[in-house]
Amino acid sequence: MIPITELRYFVDCQPAYRILKPWWDVFTDYISIVMLMIAVFGGTLQVTQDKMICLPCKWVVNQTCRRYFNATLSAPLLLEPKGIQYNLDRHQYNYVDAVCYENRLHWFAKYFPYLVLLHTLIFLACSNFWFKFPRTSSKLEHFVSILLKCFDSPWTTRALSETVVEERDPKPHKMNGSMDKKASCVSEDVEASVPMLQKTKSRLEQGIVDRTETGVLDKKEGEQAKALFEKVLKLELIPDITIPPIIAQLVNLKEMWLYHTPAKIEAPALAFLRENLKSLHIKFTDIKEIPLWIYSLKNLSELHLTGNLSAENNRYIVIDGLRELKRLKVLRLKSNLTKLPQVVTDVGVHLQKLSVNNEGTKLMVLNSLKKMVNLTELELIRCDLERIPHSIFSLHNLQEIDLKDNNLKTIEEIISFQHLHRLVCLKLWYNQIAYIPIQIGTLNNMERLYLNRNKIDKIPSQLFYCRKLRFLDLSHNNLTYIPADVGYLQNLQYLVVTANRIEALPNELFQCKKLRTLNLGNNCLTSLPSRFGELTALTQLELRGNRLDCLPVELGECRQLKKTGLVVEEDLFNTLPTEVKEQLWKVDKETA
Repeated sequence: MIPITELRYFVDCQPAYRILKPWWDVFTDYISIVMLMIAVFGGTLQVTQDKMICLPCKWVVNQTCRRYFNATLSAPLLLEPKGIQYNLDRHQYNYVDAVCYENRLHWFAKYFPYLVLLHTLIFLACSNFWFKFPRTSSKLEHFVSILLKCFDSPWTTRALSETVVEERDPKPHKMNGSMDKKASCVSEDVEASVPMLQKTKSRLEQGIVDRTETGVLDKKEGEQAKALFEKVLKLELIPDITIPPIIAQLVNLKEMWLYHTPAKIEAPALAFLRENLKSLHIKFTDIKEIPLWIYSLKNLSELHLTGNLSAENNRYIVIDGLRELKRLKVLRLKSNLTKLPQVVTDVGVHLQKLSVNNEGTKLMVLNSLKKMVNLTELELIRCDLERIPHSIFSLHNLQEIDLKDNNLKTIEEIISFQHLHRLVCLKLWYNQIAYIPIQIGTLNNMERLYLNRNKIDKIPSQLFYCRKLRFLDLSHNNLTYIPADVGYLQNLQYLVVTANRIEALPNELFQCKKLRTLNLGNNCLTSLPSRFGELTALTQLELRGNRLDCLPVELGECRQLKKTGLVVEEDLFNTLPTEVKEQLWKVDKETA
């Protein structure tokens, strides 16, 4: 069997690709080129050269022109032979010559170059016809073209590679990493797709059984891996496919991906998916690629739509079907909307999570969000928002808000978040925020706060009134110091201030006894306090990119800190005493 990499080379490289073509196709290609050259050359000669001319005849016998002289014409063609006087002017000679050329010259001689050109074009058209309709000829070339399309799908390539490895090496081998849970079915029709699905499924199941028997994967893990595979089905880049009833054999199927695949479905298969499918991912270029049968999936709880929804034609006809999904809880839209469609608002009555990634297009009308009273999670990503939408403050069940990668410069409206008593996570990352208003101290229930990738140069002391904070990310800002009030955050477990301009750490920081992750990389630290030993729960410490000369020996007292959790330059790590380094390595081995 040809390895995958070599086969891909044959497909991509034109000279090697010709080796795979039948001899009659190669012969047709060359004969077409030769005929085209003859046609061009013959046409050029006919246009540029004219070696025949007709003259009027004075003696006609039996409808035949006879000459009474034997002199050879050595003068120019338009001159009269010696002894014959016609008394004609030049234009009359040209007229006689043209009439003679049209009436006496055989049509084949006149139109030969054009006939050859016409034959060549017919040859080329026939070649394309055979390629487009492979049952008439050239099946090998059509097969190679289909195989080339298969390589565009990473899941297909991986499945083929694993098949080649298993056939070459029948011995069981250890699994590298977790088993891929996605199956890709690539075919031209349902007769081809179903066997491929069965073969891939059986191979993976057989591999699990083999590894279970050899002890590499125990029985319980094998059953989990098998169940994981059967839960997700991915169909990608298949323009014409019908989902058959055999899909009901995947009894654990809960999730399906349709990427640029406007799949049709048979009634028994639809009945199965209607009862079992919980999550559906659809990626499309044209909205017409969205199968209308998806709106009959009554038990669907998650729907992910990725594609252009801005076109007015047929947009609402297709999207309106969302109203039929009565049990939908999660809706993700990755598109370029200018406003939320009314149907999204109607569905939002029972939605729990709404995510809109607008790919940088400004989302202007958001008043309809007020009706989505049951939302617990809201994501408005890359929507070009300049202010926090006021309609958010009416959603009293919100627990998490994500406004990533917008154009927020000020967040004065944050005071209105105090009315959202269930809000525990606020993500304002990747914006242009210059400062944090003091009203942030009113968010008493906040547990996770993302303010990284902004332009903040100062932390107000009111931030540390949020005593329930467990996660605080202030990385990639313009901070020069950490306020001493940070010590009030007794529940803080994760603090990230990477890529700022911090020069020193306050001693109060080490009062945060629950701190597990502390990232201080790429700052301006020149020394570290000796109180690091007080952070007994510390598991990760990042110090790379500072101006440190040595590390505190008290790091050895952080009994849960391991070597891989200490991110620092190697020469700086070597400044630690041997017993401290051995302690870090020991924790690494114990947790491996």
